[in-house]
Amino acid sequence: VGMTQDQGWNERLDALLTGVLAIWRVDGHVVRNDYPSTSCTILHESDRITVERVTDDGDAPYWEVTGLVSGNPVPSLPYAGIQGMLRAVRDLLDPEGSAVRLVIGPQSGVR
Repeated sequence: VGMTQDQGWNERLDALLTGVLAIWRVDGHVVRNDYPSTSCTILHESDRITVERVTDDGDAPYWEVTGLVSGNPVPSLPYAGIQGMLRAVRDLLDPEGSAVRLVIGPQSGVR
């Protein structure tokens, strides 16, 4: 059975979010949400932040960040790019954390 494009996005999103949690040194974990949703939820202490790739609302694909932080709902936040989405997730998870530059792209080996 082949992987659908949405299932592939869920795997890539899971890997991306798991990696940035490690880089940011944020103690949390990522849960893939059930297909057909292209989304993952980050669980961090009592916070739940969901990141979804929205492709079916007639607009160009975008990222949406929602959730519950410190018991307060996070309003739906849309982002056109991965960098903006990750910045929003970082600000929600660890607003006092030091800035870390991320370079996102295909890897061709360690040099």
